[in-house]
Amino acid sequence: MTNKHEAPEAPDTPADRFRDAIAPRTLALGVGVLLLQFAFILSYIGAFHSPSPHQIPVTVVAPAQVAGQVVQQLNAVSGQPVVASVSEHEIEARQALRAGHVEELSISVAPVVLGAGKRLFDDFDQTVGLEHLALRQSPFATHITYRVVG
Repeated sequence: MTNKHEAPEAPDTPADRFRDAIAPRTLALGVGVLLLQFAFILSYIGAFHSPSPHQIPVTVVAPAQVAGQVVQQLNAVSGQPVVASVSEHEIEARQALRAGHVEELSISVAPVVLGAGKRLFDDFDQTVGLEHLALRQSPFATHITYRVVG
């Protein structure tokens, strides 16, 4: 009489032991997770390996004799990192600032010997948070850049 409940033979090779320890379904799940992680890494590298600005809107508020030249120079930069346009009046700049459409503000301050310049913040009734980013000086003007916060 034979016993039908005999113990299976012990695995002989490392491959047999591995097969007994890990089911094929578990192995497939582990490989699938690794492939998914690899795909995420590749997509991240592909998206951010060399970012470059492309067609960022820039509005130039300046006297008419200067604004056209500045816009032409900005739009002539290769690769079109910015799309520059002229704002006819400082009132439009104030309205955009009030509405929250301005992310960064660059102001050039030049001394005026004769005549008068336009004051950007005259009649501005709203508090705007500004974070100082940069200061550059040239022989004719001081250029200050702020990030609008809040």
